[in-house]
Amino acid sequence: MSVASLSDISVLLVDDITTSRAIMRRLLEGCGIVEIDEAANGAEALEVLQKRRIDVVISDQYMPVMDGTELIDCARRDPRLSSIPFIVVSAGTEQLHIHKTTTCGDVEILTKPVTQTRLQSKLLALLRRA
Repeated sequence: MSVASLSDISVLLVDDITTSRAIMRRLLEGCGIVEIDEAANGAEALEVLQKRRIDVVISDQYMPVMDGTELIDCARRDPRLSSIPFIVVSAGTEQLHIHKTTTCGDVEILTKPVTQTRLQSKLLALLRRA
């Protein structure tokens, strides 16, 4: 991801709850991000990732069909997707779950409720590492 600012990145927002996606979209737009795609689960997200260039994936952890950790695992096995950084949003803070997710590569954890300040901080951390 070689971008100068948050307004230059493309984000894929993955959450099975429409209202949660709408709230997160507003937060992302408040951070200056204008290129936002959406998916309702990990399987849909993989389809989007195959078709478009995405700089960062922000995924809910708990979803039907394919959860956030499974999505990351699938992306890491695909050489074209393996370097995409993820932010996993979770209501839970179970240490084992968080450890499993963060061992999947460049991943940040963001616990709910999400604020624009915390979201922006996680995105900027990913940018600095890229």
